[in-house]
Order: sequence, then C-alpha cells, then structure tokens
Amino acid sequence: MLQTIREALKELFQIFLLWEVMTITIRFVLFRNIVGKHTLEKAIYRGMKRLLRYSIKGSKKLVLELQQKRQEQLNKEATHDNVIPFRKRA
Repeated sequence: MLQTIREALKELFQIFLLWEVMTITIRFVLFRNIVGKHTLEKAIYRGMKRLLRYSIKGSKKLVLELQQKRQEQLNKEATHDNVIPFRKRA
C-alpha cells in the first residue's frame, strides 16, 4: 500500500512539474506576443484538464489492481496447507 501511495505521489509530482513548465512557457510566449493570449490559454487549459483526468483514472486503476493482487496473495496464504489444525481435547 505504501508503494502505491509513493507511485501516486510521483505521478502527481510529475503533473505539477509539467504544469509549472507549461505556465513558464505560456508566460514566455505571451511576453514575446507570438500567439494570441486567449487562444493559447484556452488550448493549454483544455490540454492540462485532459491530462489530469487521465492521470487520476490511471492512478485509481493502479490502486485497484494492486489491492486485488494483495488480496489474491492473502487468499493463497490462507489455503488449507497453511491452516493450523484445531487441537483435540484430551
């Protein structure tokens, strides 16, 4: 579970890094007046929203898969071979 949290945090960190790079790029482009402000902001906003949506879905799917694997592992460990037999009374 801790590893899952770490992976999700890494993914979020990458998204925020990408967001910072994009905002710096936007500021530079706007400063240089290469593209119209409104068009660029709209395109970037749509792209970042889509990226965030996909990454959140991916994180949820990853967490569910890891939980399922853990549950399967626990089920395997709890098979009949590993069960301690009940002691009979004397």
